[in-house]
Amino acid sequence: MEQSNSKRKKIKGSWCQYVNTFGEKFDSMHKQNTDLSSDIKISTVKVSKSVVSVASLSADKKFHFFGSGTVIKCDQVNMKYVSTILTSGSMFGDSRNGVEYVAQIYLHDGRTFDVRAYHYDIHYNIALLKVESIRPLLPAILKGVKVINKAPARGGFLRRHSDTFHLSHGDEVISVGRFCQEPYRVMSAPGTFSNKCCDLDCPLMLKTTCNISKCGTGGPLINGDGEVIGINFFLEEYTPFMPINIVSKCIEHFEKHGKFVRPNFGIKGANFSTGTSLQMMDKINRAFPDISTGILVKEVVPLSPAYYAGIRAGDVLLRCGGDIIQSVVEFEVIMLDKIGEALEIELLKEFKLVEKTVVVEELSPDQFYSWCLPKRRWVVMTGDV
Repeated sequence: MEQSNSKRKKIKGSWCQYVNTFGEKFDSMHKQNTDLSSDIKISTVKVSKSVVSVASLSADKKFHFFGSGTVIKCDQVNMKYVSTILTSGSMFGDSRNGVEYVAQIYLHDGRTFDVRAYHYDIHYNIALLKVESIRPLLPAILKGVKVINKAPARGGFLRRHSDTFHLSHGDEVISVGRFCQEPYRVMSAPGTFSNKCCDLDCPLMLKTTCNISKCGTGGPLINGDGEVIGINFFLEEYTPFMPINIVSKCIEHFEKHGKFVRPNFGIKGANFSTGTSLQMMDKINRAFPDISTGILVKEVVPLSPAYYAGIRAGDVLLRCGGDIIQSVVEFEVIMLDKIGEALEIELLKEFKLVEKTVVVEELSPDQFYSWCLPKRRWVVMTGDV
């Protein structure tokens, strides 16, 4: 387990130090994370009691991974409270190789809990932890995300909508985490949502300009009302997040069937407005002026249901069962409910409207998304410290 840096004596000149360690606080890494506005502080405080620090340990109690998590549910069972905590599946990812880890939870008030049970999904990279307590833990408010193309009517944080949080390019969001050592303080990293494509293997991931550290992995992304709209993962360049829509649907299936399910449609795509070039959008718009949403197919998995249905790279999926396909995220939510069923798909193929029938299969483990954390590395620092 990577340890945090010890306090450094004042030195001049150049030196080397590790970055990308679990011991890095992200509320001291960047100026935007230290000079917080009152709005950001108020929004963070609204969710802070639901944000926990999570540690996974090997059988001999050696630390494997530090991250953050969110209390999303608390039920009273036999005079005790059983809470569900959402975090990253990377905490337990080596378990598929025969290495088992246990977990500990650290709360805002210093209480520590050993995890009674956990379940994780290495495809969507989420884990559900169960802890028992005498006093109830405070669940966060979850809010599904709907990405829209329209620019916000005013600057700053968008406020709540009826059932989903409408998110557009440039909207302000906040990544939140809890540090892994006493006093387990909350950390906050403001940023903006970007509608540019994410570079990770998973096309469902969205991205923000928030700057977090590794110990923020698995923590919540929130809006201005302190509502959780996603789960954060760590990259150096930006912070990718899984929308809470996908997570909530995965949890719903797990509670219903006792296992995680993953649909296999067989494409890798991007939202039409972000994945399509300006020139191609202009050409499509001249022929079909009503098309503004959908999924641009960037890659088709060989021998997949989409492949056998004749869907190819460059096609644009427009409708599913008669309903307009709004985004990659919303399409995935639909497919999670349609495993084993036939979907009627309308698509644009070579500037012609075509209908296809695709049977959604269940994904095999060899096709799961791949996830990795950047390795810690030495960097050269200069100046007086």
